[in-house]
Amino acid sequence: MIIRKRELKFIRREKIRGGHGKALAANYIEEGALLNVRFISLIELDPGTTIGEHLHDGDEEFYVVTKGTGFGLLDGERFELSEGDAFVCKMGHTHGIEASQEGLTFMAVLSGK
Repeated sequence: MIIRKRELKFIRREKIRGGHGKALAANYIEEGALLNVRFISLIELDPGTTIGEHLHDGDEEFYVVTKGTGFGLLDGERFELSEGDAFVCKMGHTHGIEASQEGLTFMAVLSGK
C-alpha cells in the first residue's frame, strides 16, 4: 500500500475534544485497514490551537511532532514539544496538545478496539 500526502482528503476541524482553534486533518489509514489500528492521521494545528485533554478508555494513542513546537499534556502534566518529539497516552490516562504561535503538525496513531 502506498499513500501519497497529495492524495489525502483534508478536512477542517474546530474545537477538537473541547479545545479551541482550527486544524486540518487527514487519515493515512482508516479503521479496519490495519490490525488493531483505528486510524493514523496527520493533523496540522493552526497557531495557538489546542486539542482538549481527554481520557482514553479502551484505546491508546501515539503522537509524534513532525513540524513546529508546542506543549503536550499527559494526566494534567504540561511539557514542551518540538519536531521529532513523541508521547504515548496509554489506556486509562488523559492527554492533549497545544500549538505554539508558529503552529504544530503531528501524526496520531490510535490503537485498540
